Amino acid sequence: MPGFNVVHRITPLVQLNPNDCWAAAIAMAVNMSVQRVKAIAAFNGVTISTDGSLAQGDIANLRLLGRGFHMRPHAVSRIPAIARLAQLMRSRPIVVLGRIRHRRGIIPHALTIHRLVGGGRADNTEVGFVDPFQRGTHLFMYSDFANRSAGPVPDPHFILA
Repeated sequence: MPGFNVVHRITPLVQLNPNDCWAAAIAMAVNMSVQRVKAIAAFNGVTISTDGSLAQGDIANLRLLGRGFHMRPHAVSRIPAIARLAQLMRSRPIVVLGRIRHRRGIIPHALTIHRLVGGGRADNTEVGFVDPFQRGTHLFMYSDFANRSAGPVPDPHFILA
């Protein structure tokens, strides 16, 4: 199995408001401010709820959102295989939107994946991501990251790449 060494430098950001995770995750992936991401989204006609969150599962809205950042939404029901993740991360970090395991339970959230390094197997490939709830990079082996029953992303819905 081929090895992978996909590492994108990012500046970890913390979301400014409780429902700004999508904007913070995109901001980290495209190296912009959260305010700039929200302004571009509004300019492009993205529907944002009054509480600041994105409508869950609205692929048309995600297409509008992605267009402003040259990203495409990919519907997923699980974390993609390592080779597919590497392909999606070829040019920059990616954003995972879905239900994320968090200290407050399993909640709608967004993460930025910026690192995929290792031998190409689930037990020897490391995934690095930033959760906008808390500053800093989190590292998991792919086998733990993709584990639906115990990993940080039990129910991914979309990847913006």
